[in-house]
Amino acid sequence: MAIQLTARKCAILAAVVAAFSHTATAAEVYKDADTTFDLFGEVRTRWDESESASHTANGSGSKIGVSGEHRLGELTFKGFTKFEYNGNTHAANTFQVNESYVGLAHTQYGELNIGRKSTIHDTLFGYDSSWAFGGTAKNGHDPFGTGTADSLVQYTWSANGLTLMGQVQGRSEFVNDGYETRVDLDPVDPQSASVRSGVGAGLAWQSDFGLGVKAAYTRANLDSLTETLEGVSPAVILENVTVDSLGAEVDYDIGRFSLAAAAFHFDYSLPGFDEKQTGFGGRASYTVAEPVHLYTVVDYLKSSFSPAAGGTVDMTDSSVTTYTSGVDYWPHKQVMSFVEFSHQVDKADGSAKEENLSMAVGARYYF
Repeated sequence: MAIQLTARKCAILAAVVAAFSHTATAAEVYKDADTTFDLFGEVRTRWDESESASHTANGSGSKIGVSGEHRLGELTFKGFTKFEYNGNTHAANTFQVNESYVGLAHTQYGELNIGRKSTIHDTLFGYDSSWAFGGTAKNGHDPFGTGTADSLVQYTWSANGLTLMGQVQGRSEFVNDGYETRVDLDPVDPQSASVRSGVGAGLAWQSDFGLGVKAAYTRANLDSLTETLEGVSPAVILENVTVDSLGAEVDYDIGRFSLAAAAFHFDYSLPGFDEKQTGFGGRASYTVAEPVHLYTVVDYLKSSFSPAAGGTVDMTDSSVTTYTSGVDYWPHKQVMSFVEFSHQVDKADGSAKEENLSMAVGARYYF
């Protein structure tokens, strides 16, 4: 079951081709000896309870898409488009393009994709096996080349358990249409951004005895970034911003157990000050029986601020630690339900720590 294995075992080849994991349940629209068209998607529903915002229900993250392939000898031409529903009622656009790209694959020389697509950072790092609250340390943001990127040219080559990836991002615009990140850390709360360029590289190795290793580097160059800064109103526009992101992860599967540890470093060069973020994430999961999995995820992300040359900074260092535990149940390869609990602890220098308990109950149907 490709979808379940991608979320649960995080095997590297499954992660690299995660965008095509719908093939396990996709509706085959047309197929002949050389050409295939599939319709796929997922329906999500979720109910959240928390001390900070109780009684929240929506279907955010539901998706529908179409993919096509045409094989011509050793070459395969590909097309992929996926739409996502954003249930946040404050969003200007509730139905958006999640990914849309075309590609060319060769049996020996790898695959080249062009369009809007998940970045290397977002594709490779899969330590977070939760469905609602985990993943803070990964800190993926679209404007910084660590989430989903527009105008992306991405190359992937795999052989004998080794995967190499590279990407170049062209000019693109980002607008926050109401999407809420899992953690609120100032000043990284982008309202809009104008991305000038970006590059990234990554590698992954998967052994035949359960060990996997992944690493990636990303740089994003922004002409402007509109931010909501701590204690500053209204939002300010920052110009000539550079963001460097570095991450590494180790996974190990043995029997019914799956373990992972990840480390990340983010360096934001902003006008007047610099911010550095360090993140650590870990996962442990256990297959009770094939349809039932227990999991726990720990995330830690610390932000440190310092003045740049000739600048000043009036922000306090802060950190957030998130403990997530849950259970998911797959009665069918296309149906999954889960119950998840989270304890988040926010700390800032000179302030008392803030804690928030959350619970989520949800289900997903894949087609």
